[in-house]
Amino acid sequence: MRNSEYVIYIVTKGGRSRAWAHQKVGDVWLRTGPDGQLYRMTAEQLLSHLLPVLAGDQPATQIVVEHRKAEDDATTVG
Repeated sequence: MRNSEYVIYIVTKGGRSRAWAHQKVGDVWLRTGPDGQLYRMTAEQLLSHLLPVLAGDQPATQIVVEHRKAEDDATTVG
């Protein structure tokens, strides 16, 4: 199991179409916004987005993790 084999979605009450996708590419994490814009982030930044949801502080938000297919392009998420 490697971090790069998974995509982490933070899904808000707007649904999957409004989700933020996160995946590891090389040594960096990429965050793709609902508008398709890419952002680089550190593992610490990713964790700071995940922890409030996991702690239950944002009940209208959920985290979904999916296995990423090997042929998926790193810039295409969602």
